[in-house]
Amino acid sequence: MTELIDNELVGEAVDAYLDWRDECDAVSAASDLWCHAPAADARTAASAYLAALDREEHAANVYAHAITRIAAAPDDGGGTPSTSPPVTFWRAPWAR
Repeated sequence: MTELIDNELVGEAVDAYLDWRDECDAVSAASDLWCHAPAADARTAASAYLAALDREEHAANVYAHAITRIAAAPDDGGGTPSTSPPVTFWRAPWAR
């Protein structure tokens, strides 16, 4: 893997990781809101929680793809890694 590819891919992976961690925090916040929501707001809070989970899942898949690209990068610098869209590694049962 060339240094340029290495730096670019690692930078993308770090950005993806930070985005994923932000979405994890959002899931936690949405969960807290849902747990403490009054009965009248429970459905809305549950929907917000599920939306946060979907965003976190997407961010996790983007991060996984970034790591996969690093692992697949050529060692000799003779090519570029895959630019295909992120692979979905897991889907929630309700989203299938």
